[in-house]
Amino acid sequence: PSRTDVENIGLWAGRPYLIYTLRTGELAAWRIEDETIEALPLAAREG
Repeated sequence: PSRTDVENIGLWAGRPYLIYTLRTGELAAWRIEDETIEALPLAAREG
């Protein structure tokens, strides 16, 4: 996440935060709380 994402997290603090990159098609999940950034694993769904 960008510095702006971290600074403006507001009500989403502590909740999963998803970022999708159009250029690469990559999806990433993060948890941002008290300016601490934690990457969250994503699992592929079969079915």
